Formats: sequence, C-alpha cells, structure tokens
Amino acid sequence: VYKRQAVFTPSCGRSPSMSDFETRKRPLRDTVCDIDADIINLIMRRHNMLTRMAGRKKNPGSQDEKMIREDWEARVAKVSGDPRLSGLFFSLMEEASFFPKPAEGAVKRQAFGLSPRQEPVSIDMKAPLACRFTRSLLALAAASGQPFSLGPTLMNTPVYDCMQAFNAMGAELSDDGHGTISAPSAKRCGTPDKVIVTGCSSYNFYLALGHYLGHPSRAKFTSDSNLPLSGLDAVDAFLPKLGARLVHIIPGSAGLPVRVECSGLLPDCIVFPADVPFEFIEGMLLAAPFYDVSVTFDLSETPQRDRIVRRIVPLLQRVQARVEVDSEKIHISPSKIIIPADFSLPVEPELAIFLLALVPALSGSVTLRGNWPDTPEAEAAMQVFTQCGLKPDTSADGIISLKGEKLTKLPEGGIEIPGGLPGDWLCLPVLLSMLPALAGQPARMPRGYAPCQAPWVTAESFARACGLDIDDDGNIVERRESRPRRRKEEEPLETPHSTWIAPSAPWAAALAVAACARPVTSGFRLGNPYIMSGLFPGFWNGYNNLPSFRPAKEEEVHKHRRIRTNVTAVLPEIDEDDL
Repeated sequence: VYKRQAVFTPSCGRSPSMSDFETRKRPLRDTVCDIDADIINLIMRRHNMLTRMAGRKKNPGSQDEKMIREDWEARVAKVSGDPRLSGLFFSLMEEASFFPKPAEGAVKRQAFGLSPRQEPVSIDMKAPLACRFTRSLLALAAASGQPFSLGPTLMNTPVYDCMQAFNAMGAELSDDGHGTISAPSAKRCGTPDKVIVTGCSSYNFYLALGHYLGHPSRAKFTSDSNLPLSGLDAVDAFLPKLGARLVHIIPGSAGLPVRVECSGLLPDCIVFPADVPFEFIEGMLLAAPFYDVSVTFDLSETPQRDRIVRRIVPLLQRVQARVEVDSEKIHISPSKIIIPADFSLPVEPELAIFLLALVPALSGSVTLRGNWPDTPEAEAAMQVFTQCGLKPDTSADGIISLKGEKLTKLPEGGIEIPGGLPGDWLCLPVLLSMLPALAGQPARMPRGYAPCQAPWVTAESFARACGLDIDDDGNIVERRESRPRRRKEEEPLETPHSTWIAPSAPWAAALAVAACARPVTSGFRLGNPYIMSGLFPGFWNGYNNLPSFRPAKEEEVHKHRRIRTNVTAVLPEIDEDDL
C-alpha cells in the first residue's frame, strides 16, 4: 500500500501548473517509522517536563501525579478498553530513562564499540563467584545475627544492594572494598515498619519479603527505578493464603514500589501454585528456619522444583538448619543457623558460560579456577557446549576447562535446547547457533526455540545487531539492508550494524562474544554496556585485554560498583523550553 505525495518543483515567472508537480510513491512503512520517532521524542519531552516539575525532589508532588494519571486514564477510555494502554503503558512511560543531554562542545559518543582482537584465546583465571548463592548466604547470616566473614566474593551491584537492604532491616553487614563481606557483631535483622530499597534485582526483593512473611509486620519495598517484576501478580493473588496482602503504591504498576502487610499466621502446609516465581519460593525457604513454627512447603505444582531443591536444600543443610525432604515436600523447623568459617562459594555459571564461549568464537583454551555448581541449569549449559562438539571438563576439583577450534559447523539438525536451561540463558544456544553464520557458513536456530515464544523477538533483534537475519524456516542468513528512508533532519542510521540495547546482562555478554567471530571492522555496538558491568565489574576490562582476559585489579573492580559510560542521547533538536 502506498501513499502518494505531491512534490512542488519551483518555476520562475509563472504560476504553478500540474506539470510543476511530481508524484512519488512512499511506503506507509516509512510513515509508521516517522510516527515512532515522534513518539520517542514526545516521551523524552514528557520525561523532561516531569523532571522540571519535580525540581530538587525525586518525583513531582503526589497531587500532580494523581491528576496526570487520572487525565491519562480518562483520555484512554475514550479510544480504547485495553488495560495495558491505561495501566502498563503509562507505567512504562513513568519508568523510562534517557541519556543525559550532551554538554556543549563535548564529543558525542553514541555506543560502546566492540572490537576484540582476532586471536586464539589463552585464559587462565579465577572464575567469577556465584552472585545468587552469595545473596542467599547473606540472607541467612543477616537473619541469624551470627558474626561471620565471607570472602572473597563477586562484589557486584546486586550483592551490594542485597547487603544494603538487609542493613535497612537491622543487620550490620559491611564490606572491606576488596570483596570480603562480614558481620562484626551479633545483630539480627528485625521486622518493624521499614522502607527497604532492594535495588535492581527481583531476587533481593523476594529474599526480604520471605523474611517478613513469617512475622507480624509491615514494610514498604522500593527500588531505584520502579523495578518491574514478572510474576508479581501471581504473588499478589497468593499472599492472602499466607495471611498477608500486597498493595501497589503506583496504581496499575507491574512492580515496585509496593507495601506489604503480614499477619505472621502461616498455614502448616503451603502449596505453591505453578505461576508463582521460583525466586519467591526460594526466599521463603531461606527465611523458614527463623519462623516461629514449623512449615511444610509443597512443590508438587512448581515447574522448577528440581532447580529449587538442588540449590536451596544443600545450603540449608550446610548451615545446620532442620530440614527434611519427602518426595515433593520440604519440611523446615525453627533452627539455630551456624555458618561455617571455611564456607567456599561456587562458580557463577551465568558469567562463566560466556567466558567458555570465547573458545568456539576465537579458538584456543579457557581455564577457570573454581567449583562448578551441581545444579540443573549448570548441567544444561554444559549440554549446549557438548552438542556443538566441544568437550568442557568440570571433573577436576576446582578446575573448569575448555579447548577447541572455532565453531563453523553445527550438528545435523542444529542445537536442541536442554530442558533445564533457564529462560535468561537462552542467549547461549542462540549465540552458538549464530557463530557459523558469522563465519559465512550455514546455520539455523536451536530446536525448541519457536517463533511463538516471547524471546523470539529478542533473538531476531540480536541477529540484526550481528548483521544477520532469521528466515521463516529458522535459518540464520546474512542480513540484507532494507532500511526505510529517514527524515532529512535526522542523522543517518549507523552502519553496518545499529547500536543494540541489550535486554539483560547475558544478552550483552552474548553480543560481546559474537563480535569476536568477525573482523574488527564489523561494527558491533552496544548501547548499554553498564548492564554487564553491574553484574561482572571486571568484564569489559578483561574483554579489552583479549586474548588473555586480564580483569582489572581487585581493588579497582570493587571501588566503583555502579559503572556508567559517557553515552549521551543523540536525538532531533527540541525546544529549549522542554529541556
């Protein structure tokens, strides 16, 4: 479908006639792209206006926020009955953030370029330590009030936020700046009316929430950026069965901030529905030794019960909690927790798998020093490498190694996604499936990764960032540029690949590995490198030092926990009054 536009060709000394007009065809697709650009600019203007309204405060006044919300809902009701437009879309506009305005005379940097050396890797380093396991142990230590020292740890943003959250609840956790966390005095966290800032991790929220559910208490949970939580609606519907209720402070919001009120009257047996997030269950299991009564947890309807049991039960047994496992039920009694002085943390597989993936991308060898965890997701990740003909070795105590050549050919039929692989790690089989295509060889998407799945859109976006396309049959092919015409006042799109905004840290690491499989001039660009820095502070320093991957010195890694780059927003000019 085309829209015809009249273009006037000026002529001198006479009035315009029909011969002075030319018609040209312009796809409606271009018009839609122009409208999308206008929407982005309007949302940014709206953000700037709200910032001006707030002044020195973090948010505008509650009365102004209420009036803006009511006006939005009234206008939406005139054109649509979709609650996503009246609620979710409004919340997303409220939560959106933008790069700072470029300073006058400053060099505009639009993205973080990925230009690794094209040499075989030779990596021998300490493996990154488990971030989630560290926070689980911190929750037990904070609730017990036992003096302890844990180190070294991967002191990243989620761990730091978790430590601060439990300190707000009354604990006394501290770090020495070199990755060692300690509790110098025997002071356990309590459950009075508190405001708990959980940071940008849903696991931190569920760890704190589990502690509150076992006691008569109330609290307000918030985050730095109104953290959206998948599955929170299911938790909201389930909490009344535990004698608690959850109230969204922002009406229609899908995440934090929330207010929770708990009676502390738990049933003898808690049957978790299938749609409750596994993190919520883990938070309750870790808090159960500190409840006043014994509780039985029924996981018969929980899809990830094997993952939960194999991760949490060994930890509870290690700290001498009174826990019994019977088929699909876990019975936990009030216990006195004792944390061993020689507690060693396992490897964080979510980070280690991308260090290992450098081998099929560049060839060479990777040796990581640490204990590989005995969990379903860690086993599933190794199965992905094995399907590609690689032979990762985790048999030696404290050594994980992988050697091999570049991956230029997939097994017949492609890679099959293992059943225990978490959704956050789907980027690993997608990445390995695309490596042959980056080398100019035939490739196809993993089996079990269907277009009907929500992550398929993310995979297509990732492929475009790599200069590839996914056809209707799941084949991965070279991308043919077919970009719409841009407005004259806009800057041209970046070539050969556009800047990509990674939806999560694993996807950012996957793009970094994919950039290794092509020449330095391939132009891979990441728009939010800090999403990976927050999880693994030394990653980019090590990545820039390939093929040896020498991370920054430990004191430098832990000195700045929140890493930002000088990325600035480069958009069409807008009125000064809107800034």
